[in-house]
Amino acid sequence: MSVESKLEKIVKKLRQDEVDVRHDAMVMLQDLKEDDVEAAIDKLVWVVKEAAKGFPTSGEPWDVPEYHLMQFVCQYYVPPVTEAISQHFHSFPPMVKEMLIEYMCESPDDRAELFVYQWYEKLLEEDTAIYPLGSLYSQPQLLKRIVTNHMNKIEHPEWKHFIYASLLFLLDNDAVDRLSPGLIHERLPADYEEAKAKFKEYEESYSTKFVYRFWKGDYFDRRAELITCMALLDYYFKPEYEAIFTEASSFKDPVVQGRALTLCMQKGFHYDSSALEHCATHLETSVLMYEELLEQRKDHLFPVKSKKQHYFARTILFKFLMEQEEYEDFPVSMTVKEEVNTENIYGQPVRYYLMGFTGENHEEYAAWVGAFSTENNDDSSDMWEGTYTDFEPFAKRTVPQHVDRFFKDREHAIAESEQEVHYEDGAGSKRVAIIGTSLVYENGKTEHKVRLHEVLSITVERKRSLFMSAIHIVVTGKDNKELFSFPAKLVDYDEFAGAMLTLTNHLNDPPVVEELVTSYGV
Repeated sequence: MSVESKLEKIVKKLRQDEVDVRHDAMVMLQDLKEDDVEAAIDKLVWVVKEAAKGFPTSGEPWDVPEYHLMQFVCQYYVPPVTEAISQHFHSFPPMVKEMLIEYMCESPDDRAELFVYQWYEKLLEEDTAIYPLGSLYSQPQLLKRIVTNHMNKIEHPEWKHFIYASLLFLLDNDAVDRLSPGLIHERLPADYEEAKAKFKEYEESYSTKFVYRFWKGDYFDRRAELITCMALLDYYFKPEYEAIFTEASSFKDPVVQGRALTLCMQKGFHYDSSALEHCATHLETSVLMYEELLEQRKDHLFPVKSKKQHYFARTILFKFLMEQEEYEDFPVSMTVKEEVNTENIYGQPVRYYLMGFTGENHEEYAAWVGAFSTENNDDSSDMWEGTYTDFEPFAKRTVPQHVDRFFKDREHAIAESEQEVHYEDGAGSKRVAIIGTSLVYENGKTEHKVRLHEVLSITVERKRSLFMSAIHIVVTGKDNKELFSFPAKLVDYDEFAGAMLTLTNHLNDPPVVEELVTSYGV
């Protein structure tokens, strides 16, 4: 059966009233092969039009046929599909609209930004706010245009948090100056008080355990709104706001308290040193407080003077555990058992901590937290992601045995990572690849290879020979000598450069990767 016939059959089944039939259709949709579908783009356009008509539903969260259809369609970034989505966007329910905004923000189509802006021109007239901010943050110019033209929407209860959160993002990233100060000064203090009243409903019974085990989403949303308003009060500061920051620095929630404390310290207001110590040692905010003070160049005021990483490790492990779906307990104790100093795959010094954590079931488990960088500061919060646990009971091994297993597992992981292909492209007998920690160029039987941390720069240059000239990508070593070059036509330069930056931006001396020069026609 052709993929076109399969899609028609799936849509037909999704229109049936029987729940089981619709479920079977969703399973069939997942089984379609990607390569087959890529040859049936016209049928994907048809699917978009059909999905926009709506389907029967039982009301169960999973039973939204148009969501599953569009989730499938959104794997394909091709102009006909983008065009169809732009035309039918407003026919979909809110959860599908969010997904389509995310799709369009990631689309390479030159018209994508215009489509999203046009959608928001209409969405902002409606009462239901839809704003996948994570995707919109990747398009700051689009977000700037939306916010600049719709600042008055802070007067609309459904949209004001979207405007406030977007404005804060733009201010934090120097994308705008203070927009509409008169309107902000008129509205923001009252909106802060409203957010505070909602947030304070949890204050009396606050505990970190309740936040992460029971309150979760609703509490996080209220906290985010309060912190957003507080941060904007800082940008639009007036002397009378001092009382707001001072009051918030006494709240029980250490995240809100910590944010308020750093604002008080930044502006020279009085603050409670015991509150600062509480936030600096709290399992939720230790890293946050240190990095906020570091950014203000006030890290000398951080109350923990030695073994700061012991507190940072607790915070990192706590957040790691809270993100694990299979972990349904709550850590009541987290203890550093051993520290291990070693090197990462680039030869940089790093530190891991062997931790024991105990939940309410009283069983202690082992975890490794790291890798903390010790290259420039022996006790900093700088680290690469490497925290993990397999929930093995700590008592199953002695500390030396845990350390021995760590190095064996690490050796295996490094060997695997050295074989991982991060980027690959080429033509004929020529191949360019980033494999593990090496950049490789194969030209027939000749192979050029360099470790990423040994690269000084990646540049785009025109090279001339006796009969022709061509654009090349030139790889230069730390001694400022060319290591090798390859024809630019072998790679998608944006993807290649992006991979290089992603894999090297953590290095102490990362290579300089030239931005694409469009006049070269790469």
